Amino acid sequence: MAQSMPVELLLKKGTAEEKLEAVIEKDPDNAEAYKLLGLSYEAKGKFTKAADAYKASLDADSDQPEVIYNLAGILNQSGKTDEATELMEKAVKIDEDFMAAKLFLGDLYAKQGEVDYYFICRA
Repeated sequence: MAQSMPVELLLKKGTAEEKLEAVIEKDPDNAEAYKLLGLSYEAKGKFTKAADAYKASLDADSDQPEVIYNLAGILNQSGKTDEATELMEKAVKIDEDFMAAKLFLGDLYAKQGEVDYYFICRA
């Protein structure tokens, strides 16, 4: 569930990260703020910080297939294919119509030599 962010915090001067951190300070369970913080960090190549923000977002609301997808991508890039695969299986269970997640899961299976699962995901 998306949570609203106080407008006065978003209108303050500062970086996106500073604004989002201010939102999180006032509302530490704000999954949306953590997700946006993760996206900002990831766009800047700060992958460890992005992963931490995505994990915090999922701690606040575990039913976010897009956040799971983003976190799995970072884990896969850092060589944690098994963890990425587990996350993508969860994302596909949450949203069976999330085609990018299905394709990514198929690629992860292929990377692990699970060719049959690769074709199932691509069907």
